[in-house]
Amino acid sequence: MGKSILPAQIRHCIPTIVCFFIAVPASYSDVDERYALCSRQFYCGTLSPDIGYPFWGDGFRPRYCGRRGFRLHCQGYGNPIPSPKIYMENESFQVSGIDGGRQTMTITPARLDLLGGYCPSVEWPETIINHTLFSYSETVRNLSKFFNCSGGFTSVGKNNFSCPLEDGVINGFYTIDGDFGPLLENRSSSCRSVVKVPVQLTASNFDYLTAGKLSEVLIQGFQVRYRADNESYSACSSSQGICGSNETSDEFACLCRDKPHMSTCPTGKVQSDRLKLVIGNRKIAT
Repeated sequence: MGKSILPAQIRHCIPTIVCFFIAVPASYSDVDERYALCSRQFYCGTLSPDIGYPFWGDGFRPRYCGRRGFRLHCQGYGNPIPSPKIYMENESFQVSGIDGGRQTMTITPARLDLLGGYCPSVEWPETIINHTLFSYSETVRNLSKFFNCSGGFTSVGKNNFSCPLEDGVINGFYTIDGDFGPLLENRSSSCRSVVKVPVQLTASNFDYLTAGKLSEVLIQGFQVRYRADNESYSACSSSQGICGSNETSDEFACLCRDKPHMSTCPTGKVQSDRLKLVIGNRKIAT
């Protein structure tokens, strides 16, 4: 057999070089499934595709990608324009927007009778949000709608209404809490029922209410802020992790390429240990 044309130093390194190229792809392909699934973007109607923690939902993000109370129901998932919903205190809300940077969400009560006009077929229940996880933004105010009021309301303004019934007419009016005025204060005492609904009190919405266009305001919904463990979120994201949770305890978890960790991913150390070559011993440390 003839002599090798390769120098002895190169022949000596061949086993190490081969092992290196075998090991490197394996280390990068061996990614924890939870990390991979929660890294994906998803689409739900007009919502931004980069919606992430703490939201989750069947069909697009598993439970461990988010937290309890933040489950999105993407109605008609797979259709061109599904209508996402979120449930709070046994009431459903349509979700029209989520701003992850500001941690705000725009929602609208999904009760069709609420948006159908001034005279609902059934009495409105109160609109209640989960105050443990959400809070109203600074521009949200309560709108009070008074029903079954006695007396005339022609002098109240365009925010009064009448609901025809078989045996008569029900009078009522609406106003923003704190903006009663002496006339409405007196009128409210003559009403048998009142319902409070959160509304976004922007300049344009105030004009709508003054003009008697209540439905235009209600259909826009209102904005809430959500709580998403900001300190844990920042620490995990800075370590190249994906924020998630423990499905059993709902405690925060930082989903990493190797496995979930409590707060951060040991990114640099783990990868360097896996790929560290002990040249002198011709082996790879794992």
